[in-house]
Amino acid sequence: MSARRHAAVVARAAGVQKGDVLLQVGGMPVRNAPHALARISACLGGETLALVVRRTDGTEAALGPVVLADAPWSEQQVQKDAEPPASFSLPEPQQGR
Repeated sequence: MSARRHAAVVARAAGVQKGDVLLQVGGMPVRNAPHALARISACLGGETLALVVRRTDGTEAALGPVVLADAPWSEQQVQKDAEPPASFSLPEPQQGR
């Protein structure tokens, strides 16, 4: 399943409906979609967030808590000294440079 499709399934399960406008993430107001994505991306998998949306009829609805899974950078936080994972092979270090 693509990341976009997965996000749609999770949003629907949380109660987000077509046409909803996201107003708050985790109790903090959001200005636009990139701002909302930044707020969500800053959280770790397993954390919970409450959402507030404006419905198409103009009413506001509180949704959640939504449990986040697999924050994109959380895999890099496994060990403090671990090297970040790479999805491609890294060149070997060259001697003498």
